Amino acid sequence: MRYEEIRRIFLDYFIGKGHVHVPSASLVPGDDPSLLFTTAGMVQFKSLYSTTGELPYRRAVTIQKCLRAGGKDSDLELVGRSPRHLTFFEMLGHFSFGDYFKDDAVAMAWDFFTKVLCVDTSRIWVSIFENDDDAEKAWRKVGFPAERIVRLGVEDNFWGPAGSTGACGPSSEIYWDLGPEAASGEIGGGVGKDDRYIEVWNAVFPEFNQQEDGSRLPLINRGIDMGAGFERMALMIQGKSNIFEIDTFRHLMDGVREFSGYDGPDEGEAQVALRRVADHARALAFTLSEGLAPSNVGRGYVLRRILRRAMMSLRTLGVHEPMLYRVMGLVADRLGDFYPELREKAERSAVMVKAEEERFLRTLEQGVLRYREVVDGLNDSRTLPGDEVFKLYSTYGIPWEMTREMAEEEGFTVDEEGYNAALQADRKLSQDSSAFDASGDPGAGEVVYEALTADPQPSRFVGDDGLACDARVSEWRAVGEELEVVLTETPFYATAGGQIADTGRIEAGGCIFAVTDVVNRGSRIVHRLSVPDDFELSGAGEFLRGKIVRAEVDAVRRRAIARAHTATHLLHAALHRVIGDDAVQAGSWVGPDKLRFDFNHFQAVKQDELATVETMAAEWILDNQPVTVENMAMSAARDMGAMALFGEKYGDEVRVVSIGDVSLELCGGTHLNGSSEVGLILITAEGSVASGVRRIEAVTGLEAQRLVALQRRALTEVVQTLRVPEGDVPRALAEALSERQKLRKDLEALRAKQAADGSADLLKQIGEYGDIKLMRGRLAAENPKEIRGMADSIRQKLDGQIAVLLAEAGGKMSFLILVPDSLADRVHAGKITGVAAKAIGGRGGGSPTLAQAGLSDPEQFSQVLDEIGKALG
Repeated sequence: MRYEEIRRIFLDYFIGKGHVHVPSASLVPGDDPSLLFTTAGMVQFKSLYSTTGELPYRRAVTIQKCLRAGGKDSDLELVGRSPRHLTFFEMLGHFSFGDYFKDDAVAMAWDFFTKVLCVDTSRIWVSIFENDDDAEKAWRKVGFPAERIVRLGVEDNFWGPAGSTGACGPSSEIYWDLGPEAASGEIGGGVGKDDRYIEVWNAVFPEFNQQEDGSRLPLINRGIDMGAGFERMALMIQGKSNIFEIDTFRHLMDGVREFSGYDGPDEGEAQVALRRVADHARALAFTLSEGLAPSNVGRGYVLRRILRRAMMSLRTLGVHEPMLYRVMGLVADRLGDFYPELREKAERSAVMVKAEEERFLRTLEQGVLRYREVVDGLNDSRTLPGDEVFKLYSTYGIPWEMTREMAEEEGFTVDEEGYNAALQADRKLSQDSSAFDASGDPGAGEVVYEALTADPQPSRFVGDDGLACDARVSEWRAVGEELEVVLTETPFYATAGGQIADTGRIEAGGCIFAVTDVVNRGSRIVHRLSVPDDFELSGAGEFLRGKIVRAEVDAVRRRAIARAHTATHLLHAALHRVIGDDAVQAGSWVGPDKLRFDFNHFQAVKQDELATVETMAAEWILDNQPVTVENMAMSAARDMGAMALFGEKYGDEVRVVSIGDVSLELCGGTHLNGSSEVGLILITAEGSVASGVRRIEAVTGLEAQRLVALQRRALTEVVQTLRVPEGDVPRALAEALSERQKLRKDLEALRAKQAADGSADLLKQIGEYGDIKLMRGRLAAENPKEIRGMADSIRQKLDGQIAVLLAEAGGKMSFLILVPDSLADRVHAGKITGVAAKAIGGRGGGSPTLAQAGLSDPEQFSQVLDEIGKALG
């Protein structure tokens, strides 16, 4: 029975039993920030077990996309070596919410196995939770033999929750016996001990709702959560001994063989590589089809790690060029009928992965060489130093987990603690400084405040309703020569979501404090204040205690920031329409009149596309689309189609910002009342900031007007200089630049000829080594390129001579060694240059006939000549 037939039979059976077919949820859990990826079929149904409202259905059947490659549920390390573990897999599931329970679930399972699949029941074993007598009675009721029912403990037969909270309960699993030839072991014996008995069906009986503190309350809607690994079911039905032998994987592995040219046996490391590439290609195809992208953080880091693991496996098969993107095409071909997004996003995914492969390959060769150097230098030690492992990651892009795997295959370990220390040190070094960074902040480590009110409550932001308010100071502390205060309520927006903080002033008792920065610290909104010269900082607590202060935001600056923030939403919406829905926001910075907007995209945005984005945004501005802000439940916002960002955590209630029918996003920042208040958006730059992430920079409002005026003046000057109409400026500039380039080339050629013709006068003999004469000379030119051209012309005139030149170009000094072709087999210019450069604390090199190195001081030239003489002698 083919893989797709099993899919159809499963769905048809449970739909026939009154279950509603619910499509697979996203691989990124929308409502559960405790999960990195969706790891089980019941994740999207968690709330249905505990809700008190009306349910959309009481029975459901689904085939859920799952990924176990990050976090505590990761199976990544086992893939390829285990006969049953995958990163991406499909989970068959049927569910009951306050409807049928154990007896009916067991009866359906037995009916499906015996009457629909018609499997050999003598090879089936069942496990139940050690205290669950009801489950055993249910199995005995359908006629299952007691001697093949095994009771197991919490680790094996008590499931959940999926995350830190939610539905959980005992379970009953069905195992398929692969036979004594598979492996010795026992059911529930753990990884590597139970390969004979492979779990193919797991019926969880959710009875409890686990709380944050670990306690368990009775579920409102107890029921059934059945999950069965689709691939494992196929293994059983198709009579295979491991997952990678089923038809859907055989198709992928055959493709890997064809693309790679590998024609060896499926054994050893080659077998691991074939399996791993097939699995990882599936994982990438599905995650990328949902809009995710490889990066260095969060989910993106997991994808990048999967991709690079696959590439390392391809090296085992002799592949040293981009190929993984081609394997992903096979995934779309095979599974695109049931998951059409695979085909819809196939081109984007291929471009993204190929770009990642090319980028990684550029540094991988050097990284592997460096790894070998580290291993060869260990002597008697069996542990790779943590700082070296970090260098492999920071310099060559090899994740530490990958280094660990390479090391373990050779019997070495990795100093993980040392790696983490090096990583943290690097992060601290590269951390952007701000008024609230630990650097220069004596109290940042402890962040202890003195309370000025009884039982200080969380700060309340009221800046949406007005830009000034009266409040009390609830807490304070001194930070160097400045002051931090927490107000009971505040109109000041704290830095968040890419938007910078408000500034303004706080007036207390006739004293004016300038608000220079605002941040969130837990439930506190903390204001950083500069104090007047005559203010006694040590007495701030008593001065502020009990006072009503006046907090006022700089209104002009707030409006400018709001202008830029609304502009980012317009640009986001325009990018979606011009280059596609894949242009999902990946970060932003919003300041007064200026903005940066990062988005997922794997190629440069064309100039005509940027022009279209600008024009589209301008049309929306002129239409004066209304900007509305509304707080609502997350579920309601999702139903409206509000755009949420991957990696962001949202609560039960969210803030939705809409701009007419143009844009609908979850956003906590400040905005305008209408799009016309933006005035003007000008895109000033577009470029790459990370793999798969592009950045647009733009200006708005008065800054945009200033830029237009500046560009207009510049254009007027160019028109007057070139004496052509505005429309002819591009052509005239192109002609002028072309003529300039031609004249420069002619000048360089002339200087090179003059240098060559005058080489007899330019060069002076300073040594003789057998039949080789050592000459010295000096060159000067406008740029390094011209120097090398002149040097090469001189080299052509050499015969039995080696020349060493002191060169100056663009204010920088260097030396060059020239070797004629007739001596190239005896003297290597690059090697001698390297030796001489090292002697003066530098580096250099080049070809056998022409090499160059820098000089920090012309006086070093004499030492260079001595070193070259030693090398020749």
